Amino acid sequence: MLRELERLLRDPGNLSEVLILSVLLFGLLTFLRGTRGEGMLKSLGFFLAVGFIVLRGLSQEFELARLTLVLDAIFQASVIALVVIFQPELRRGLALKIGEKWFQSSVPEQQVLEEVATAAARLSKSKEGALMAIERKDGLKNYVTTGTVLDAQVKADLLANIFWPGAPLHDGAVIIQNGRIAAAGCFLPLTDNPDISKALGTRHRAAIGLSEVEDALVVVVSEETGTISLAEGGRLHRELDRESLLTMLKELYLTPEDDDDPPGVGAEVPPLPGDPAGTATSLNPGGKTTTRHQRRIIST
Repeated sequence: MLRELERLLRDPGNLSEVLILSVLLFGLLTFLRGTRGEGMLKSLGFFLAVGFIVLRGLSQEFELARLTLVLDAIFQASVIALVVIFQPELRRGLALKIGEKWFQSSVPEQQVLEEVATAAARLSKSKEGALMAIERKDGLKNYVTTGTVLDAQVKADLLANIFWPGAPLHDGAVIIQNGRIAAAGCFLPLTDNPDISKALGTRHRAAIGLSEVEDALVVVVSEETGTISLAEGGRLHRELDRESLLTMLKELYLTPEDDDDPPGVGAEVPPLPGDPAGTATSLNPGGKTTTRHQRRIIST
């Protein structure tokens, strides 16, 4: 095994091959980021790499020709096996990534937020429930696969139609990725925090649940009261209108985050439009209402 490593390091051509393979592997991991396949590929890749290097090194050291032949065959077949295993992720990724990057015009992020806020206000007025998750740094591909893929422009009219009570996808969540509606009718994880108020329904629990495990911004419209809420970082900000919702979305989505502090913690929160005293309310995990100035120090 040591002789094999010495031979590898002695030949510059081998080093260039290792570099090329490393770049390809990095590209594949980047391509699968945010999907179930990412963790599976890391586990399988680590197992195959360690097993192949160790066993093949031993077979070379003790001149086990048959074992070497079998290991080479297994390694070659594993490449095809990986393509078959990750076929759904590869197909979906090619369809979405290529379409997004080369064949679709980009939409300004502020326009996307305005469409979401307009849709929320319209649904609030008609008391139609809604659940909209906006992806930030953490990928939401795992949740996209639970719904119906749309890949459509973010428009208030389309969002209102999706959440119309007679629509087939109105019960699930809409997920917005890269400025587009990626999917609708998606399932989100419910929070298991026992301190959450029992007065909150499934939509609010799903919004808080997703914001606890991902950094997404989740907009909720109550079907019973028409109240607009925003979940982020495991917290639920309630009693919002279109302007206050849009202000918070811009503040949390468009403003670069400070790596030293988690989103919304330790940062001054400016008063909302129409709320000069800063009395807009939010809900902490215990279900207690707090003022907007107090909200900045609440975390889960």
